[in-house]
Amino acid sequence: MKKVAISSKLIGRIDICDRKRIAGWAMDIKQPERTVSLLVLVGQKVIGEIVADVYRADLQNRFQHGTASFDWKWPQPLPPDECQITIIESVRKKPIKGSPFYIEPQQASLHGSVDVVNRQHVAGWVLDSTHPDKTVWLTIKVNGKEIDRFPANRFRRDIREAGFGNGRSGFDYVFTTALNPAEDHTVEFWSGGQRFQKIYHIPHTQRLDQDSQQYIETLFSSLSTYETQQNALSFIIQQASALKERVGAEMVQVWERHFLAAAQRMGDQKKQDTILNALFIDDRVPDLTRDAGSCAIISHMRALKHLGFNCFFIPSIKSATLADEKQFAEWGITCLMPPFYTTPEDALKALGSGLDTVYLHRLSNGSNYSNLARMYASRAALIWSIADLASLRLQRQSRVENRPEIMREAQRLEVHENMCAWSSDIVLTHSEKEKSLLNSRVSGAKVFVAPWSVILKKFSKIDLKQPIITFIGHYAHAPNADAAKWLILEILPILKHYIPNVMCRLVGSELPHEIYTLKRESVEIIGHVESLEKILSDTAVCIAPLRFGAGIKGKVLESWAHGVPVAMTPIAAEGIVDDSTSLWSLCVRDTPEALAQLVRALLVPALAQENVKDGQKLLRTKYTEQNVRHVLSEILGSVPHTTFSTINSN
Repeated sequence: MKKVAISSKLIGRIDICDRKRIAGWAMDIKQPERTVSLLVLVGQKVIGEIVADVYRADLQNRFQHGTASFDWKWPQPLPPDECQITIIESVRKKPIKGSPFYIEPQQASLHGSVDVVNRQHVAGWVLDSTHPDKTVWLTIKVNGKEIDRFPANRFRRDIREAGFGNGRSGFDYVFTTALNPAEDHTVEFWSGGQRFQKIYHIPHTQRLDQDSQQYIETLFSSLSTYETQQNALSFIIQQASALKERVGAEMVQVWERHFLAAAQRMGDQKKQDTILNALFIDDRVPDLTRDAGSCAIISHMRALKHLGFNCFFIPSIKSATLADEKQFAEWGITCLMPPFYTTPEDALKALGSGLDTVYLHRLSNGSNYSNLARMYASRAALIWSIADLASLRLQRQSRVENRPEIMREAQRLEVHENMCAWSSDIVLTHSEKEKSLLNSRVSGAKVFVAPWSVILKKFSKIDLKQPIITFIGHYAHAPNADAAKWLILEILPILKHYIPNVMCRLVGSELPHEIYTLKRESVEIIGHVESLEKILSDTAVCIAPLRFGAGIKGKVLESWAHGVPVAMTPIAAEGIVDDSTSLWSLCVRDTPEALAQLVRALLVPALAQENVKDGQKLLRTKYTEQNVRHVLSEILGSVPHTTFSTINSN
């Protein structure tokens, strides 16, 4: 490559410099044989290069060869704003004489609109009404700083059909990097030294909207090294943990509780509204049509809500759905769900410092979460609520079915039950039998019998010529599956001897195959139903033929609540009907023959009405919302260290 001599003397002149072209001439008089090359700058940006190698006759008179002129057209239109044009020699980077040049702003009559201004892009349309077919170039400024320039030349059919030029006046400019959602921004559009439309303000966001999510997604997708990715993941986890902790503290009003406690320590005698919080944990979302345990926990949650508690619920096995969340909200109870709360441990960790009561339902949850409750919610009263004593149920099953392996499992579960009773502040059961048994097993255990509320129904029953006998149960529960087989195989044949046209109906969830094998002409297998009202409206007698089990049978209570007489075994009556009462003789028998005779007797209206009357009297005495609230209030007040007992004592 030939080395250009530094010694030079540039002469020349710019004859024309406007929005269309640049024309003139340039020559190095010390090296006249060298063709001069010039760079054209708009502001600080190089737009193009001019070579002065065109012949001009007038130059030949002054210079021997005359090939030193140029006539250069702009490769793209200049901005309509005021422009500074600088022309420099490409070798020594010195400006030509008279440079820079200034071009006045281009005046236009702009018309259009800005339709979209957000952190991702801007869009709209604009045209110069004096030259409607000419493309308008816009300069975009963000926070007062010019970031780019673009033409408004996208075709918009709506603009053309509205009569605004050829329709090629639209724009949709996408920012190279989305604007930071954590900051405020201003956006301006300029053309020809004049602002197009107003200054647009984009405030920072306080929620993770779509723009924010896209900004974060773009930011994280650009991380390419292991170190940056590791840092990003650590940051996300830290922020998620902090957010969970903050949300949990707000839910149980931790700071309000701290201020209240501080005021009390300083001797503030003014009456303060005490904040009480209770967390309930069960295997699944309770279902009133599934089992008695569901009825109990729902009733107890609603009772504590009425007593002034903020109640929270979380399932330990199967997560709640949005429909479940809506149902709980109607009861005034908060159903904890992902992404904040995936497991009970998440809930205990987040809410623990603000909890006054932790209610663990069933043996599985009492075993799994009592230690965690003590760790995260050390101030809370720990309640273990027994759906039924599994060890008692399995002992009875072992004897009925003559299966010693079940007895070994019963002994194992008895150890877990005793540990749960010993480690809990309060043990709730629904049967005096189970209360007595636990008290004999665990010295010092505070065991209470707590009912649940049952609402009496009113509807007109349909009289049918064919009497229907209904058994309702959750058939994944072994006592109910056994009872169904005992009913169909041993009780029903005797009953058909007395009532040939009797129909036996099996109703309930999770029917195993063995239940379907019981199907025959006089047996109707229905399965799960959303509501018992239709089923019970044409039922003559409900039967509960349990040979083993524990706890109390919710469907017995539901049957009486719907005005249907009940025939049951002593196991089914345990915890509900005392054997010293007249109701016992009206509804309890212990053999297939005796149960068949009782069902036959209950088809007589007078005896059926007496059965229902005494059963509903029991419901109105013991199984009411008022009584449940009273019992739970007395029970909670019996634990000295709880906030609730302090309130009651005052």
